[in-house]
Amino acid sequence: MNLGLLETTLHSTEAVVEFCQERKLIPTSVACPKCQTQCEFKKRDQVKDGFAWRCRNTRSRKWISLRHRTFFMASMLTIKVILKLIYLWAFELATEKNVRRECGISSSHTITDWKNFLRDVCLDYLRRHPRQIGGPGHTVEIDESVFNRCKHNVGGLWVFGSYDPAEKEGFLVTVPNRNAETLLPIIKKYILPGTTVVSTVGEPITE
Repeated sequence: MNLGLLETTLHSTEAVVEFCQERKLIPTSVACPKCQTQCEFKKRDQVKDGFAWRCRNTRSRKWISLRHRTFFMASMLTIKVILKLIYLWAFELATEKNVRRECGISSSHTITDWKNFLRDVCLDYLRRHPRQIGGPGHTVEIDESVFNRCKHNVGGLWVFGSYDPAEKEGFLVTVPNRNAETLLPIIKKYILPGTTVVSTVGEPITE
């Protein structure tokens, strides 16, 4: 999907919501946080998303944001703009100039915050779902880096990871230090035998 097709796909508020629900970015059912009654999904012109959840309990009839418990929740941007920003970031096109032009975001601070947030989402996913990569005939790259949480730029975290360019797969593991005693067991656990491992300085190591 290119940016033009994404724009065509997100041609209306209804299309944006459907796109997000199909990809589990927005839930298809929500329980009222107050009484736990299942809510109904209703059109609501008073909100920028065009839809909201409404509690079926006649005593409550509480309205709940479409963004409730999603990563859209704290943002003032429209969901369509956020999706376009995610597209640009995923394809390494999210320069400030491109984001300003394609998404209409004028704040450099907002652009930086979202790019950091998306990086953190991917980091957290890979840390929670490490997988074995490589194998005979494969060359993988290994690296280590320190990540700071975007909120207040604190909480430095050392991360060790590897990437298989051929399969476009990788893993990230948080580590207490970068000693060989720490990293070698991780390499043996997540990089399959027969893999050629290349460090950041370009030295090949056969696993």
